[in-house]
Amino acid sequence: MPGIRVRHETLRNGLYTVEAGNQYPVPYQCPLCPTDLEGNPRVHIFKAHHIQLDNDGYGMVSEGVLELLQQVGMAGLTVENTVNDPPPLIVGGPDGNLPVVGEFVHPG
Repeated sequence: MPGIRVRHETLRNGLYTVEAGNQYPVPYQCPLCPTDLEGNPRVHIFKAHHIQLDNDGYGMVSEGVLELLQQVGMAGLTVENTVNDPPPLIVGGPDGNLPVVGEFVHPG
């Protein structure tokens, strides 16, 4: 399955979180997002999509996530190209994801 390379014009080197799509049945305490200054986990109300941006603002998403991003006006991202053999998109808890250097949240 091809991946879609997206880019944010200004954000770099961090986890970009976009809430789009279905509302969770109950607020979801996210294991991926950094905690706030008091150590409380971030809570998502709507389905959260986490996109790791590299030093140049590029990230990789699936075709399904691209469709959801389009529903919220692309959330500041642009489509750069399609990658026929993308690296694996990592899904899971904090142990299965790239380290978060910065956090950027788009409210959807």
